[in-house]
Amino acid sequence: MARVKFGKVTRARRKRWIKRAKGYYGLKKNSYKKAHEQVQRSMAYAFVGRKLRKRDFRKLWIVRINAAVRPYDLSYSKFINGIKLANIDINRKMLSELAIHEPQKFEAIVMIVKKALENKPAVKVKPVEAPKKVVKTVVKPVEVKKVEAPKPAAKPVEVKKAVTPKPVAKPVEVKKAEPSKPVETVTKAEQSEASKFLKEMEKKYAEELAAKTQSPSAADMEAKKAAEAKAKEAAKKEIESKKEAEKKLAEAKKIQEKAKSETDVKAKEAAKKAAEKLKVEAEKAKAAAKKEAEAKKNAEKAAAEATKKVEAAKKINVKELSADERSKLDGSASIKEKRSDLQKHSNTTRKMAIENKLSAKLQKANLRDMTKKELIIYMRSISDEMSKK
Repeated sequence: MARVKFGKVTRARRKRWIKRAKGYYGLKKNSYKKAHEQVQRSMAYAFVGRKLRKRDFRKLWIVRINAAVRPYDLSYSKFINGIKLANIDINRKMLSELAIHEPQKFEAIVMIVKKALENKPAVKVKPVEAPKKVVKTVVKPVEVKKVEAPKPAAKPVEVKKAVTPKPVAKPVEVKKAEPSKPVETVTKAEQSEASKFLKEMEKKYAEELAAKTQSPSAADMEAKKAAEAKAKEAAKKEIESKKEAEKKLAEAKKIQEKAKSETDVKAKEAAKKAAEKLKVEAEKAKAAAKKEAEAKKNAEKAAAEATKKVEAAKKINVKELSADERSKLDGSASIKEKRSDLQKHSNTTRKMAIENKLSAKLQKANLRDMTKKELIIYMRSISDEMSKK
């Protein structure tokens, strides 16, 4: 028996699916698998879309009819009711088309509808009769009660007194004392290194260490004073430039008056030129006065902002500030050494304080929350107490 091949049939089937997927994006138009999936999905959406399109067009026709009927003091619902009363069999699509393309014919339909609504027959309302009361005779069955025999009397129950148990003393647990941590010892080499580092820091930054830490308001106070001084200078310059402008204008007027009285042509021209020069200089002085006035305004604004900052800074407590904020105030920013080096040597000095049993404040100091300047001062205080001993 001859062998049957189905390659031709499958190829034709696949071509048919890919033909339907023409124009799709990516592999959906080339790959059979992707094309088959997408075409099936799009056919499902098309089926739903055909139903939705009917609803959308009906909504559109209703909106158009409603808009066309409003000038005649009718609403859509009243118009449709009138059409039914007038026995006019025109669907909504045709009514909307008439309203757009043939408004005269649509108006004639509206007039017929209005007459039908005016001649609408009154609906007769039938009186509602009250339901008749039905009296039912219910015969209750007689219950026969059984006579129970008397129960024997119960014996009196003896109540025993409850004996409260005596409290038993719990054994007291004695906590074992925890073993104390071994004190870290500092070698002589570490001590000498720390003392050398301290001396170097004190020599290098003697001015920074001697200077007092500014309060948060001190820098703002300086800014305020500088701004006020600028404002005063600008005000003075403004007054001076105004006076100069007035003087030069007055001189220019005098020269013009003299030029009028003179008969010589050359003298007149020279006087005019001099007057014009003075006027130009006066205008320059006025422009300078305006600039100074603007500078004065800016300085006054800066002074007002500085006063606000000063008032806000007075409320702040220096101890509540972070280490970074305090470093800006106490001059730690000018110390160029790394914080890690300073903290390393301050740790060795703290170990020395623990070894020699110095004050608890020095032993339990939080080095992480200290600025660079505070670390150097801390090291100096430990070395001073060590020397006293």
